[in-house]
Amino acid sequence: MATGEEPLRDGQGRLVVTEESGLVLVLVPGATFSMGSQAADPSGPGYHVAAEARDGPVHQVTVSPFFLSKYEMTQGQWLRFTGRNPSLYAPHVNAGGNQHDLRHPVEQVSWITCSTELERMGLALPSETQWEYACRAGTRTAFSFGANLTTSQANIYGVLGLPTHVGKYPANGWGFHDMHGNVWEWCADWYRDYPRGEVRDPVGPAIAIGRVRRGGSWGLPANLARSALRRR
Repeated sequence: MATGEEPLRDGQGRLVVTEESGLVLVLVPGATFSMGSQAADPSGPGYHVAAEARDGPVHQVTVSPFFLSKYEMTQGQWLRFTGRNPSLYAPHVNAGGNQHDLRHPVEQVSWITCSTELERMGLALPSETQWEYACRAGTRTAFSFGANLTTSQANIYGVLGLPTHVGKYPANGWGFHDMHGNVWEWCADWYRDYPRGEVRDPVGPAIAIGRVRRGGSWGLPANLARSALRRR
């Protein structure tokens, strides 16, 4: 019987994802959606015209069904699966007496380490298309919560001064937490300009400069946590 102390693995050593392992995957239905930035995106502090070139053009993408974790991977899960915890915000008691526990997301993990360890578990990073589709959760507004994002909906603006435990903030319409704010999230793709026209399950170029990261971070403003915002 699973105790939750060790991940479940099959005969080939691949991770068997169950609630006992601490990973909860959600099945995301396939569909066609509009990916990229739009004129309705906000023009708050730090947002400028160049973002349209980075985050656009808006284009139609058909995505096949896929599974995605309901939460960012926690330090406890990473420690259990890899035997290490590289996080800067690892468990300790800070000057204010607050305990940083293992429910915080794992951070300070390079793309290559993340990709390699997930492959060993039988998992993979989402594509950029999958990430934005799941983040939007059927919306076309700047955020999955609407035209604006507040500090009651996401860990942004440095209000807490550090990442917080996963699931603290409300889920989007499809049940995913912390897709805005908290910590940046890696995607599988190399960064590239978007295609013009309709595409299906794009995976990006074979090689380019920089991997895609999404979602913003705890110390950044809301406009850098938009559903369409992409960086490398």
